[in-house]
Amino acid sequence: MEAKIMVHCDDVSKEDLYLFLQAIRGWEAPDSGKKTARISIETSPRMAIEEMRELVGRLTPAIVEEVILKSQPRPKVRELRLGPRLLIIKGKPLGTCDGLSLNIAEATDQEIEELRSANEISLVKMAKG
Repeated sequence: MEAKIMVHCDDVSKEDLYLFLQAIRGWEAPDSGKKTARISIETSPRMAIEEMRELVGRLTPAIVEEVILKSQPRPKVRELRLGPRLLIIKGKPLGTCDGLSLNIAEATDQEIEELRSANEISLVKMAKG
């Protein structure tokens, strides 16, 4: 069976992260017959590559395979100033705002222009996790 497991923690220390990874290493130990194909770790704030190497280097049994750590570039964030807008909730006008600005990440120039020229933009609250 193949499984993809994602774990999200709101408040975790580097030591907690180490202990969690160590538990996975113990589960996949050579004598257990289990193997983890890959582990992807994303932290906020972002850990430096040196910190991640130090954390991974402490694991036992030692990681024999090549460990590749990538520092992914942060997405380009652009401020989009939309100017005065009418606020409407469930079809009912609520009021106006003088200058609405949005910080937009990972949008193409065309998508930014579509937002800038749109008569109507929907905002949807995202669920946590």
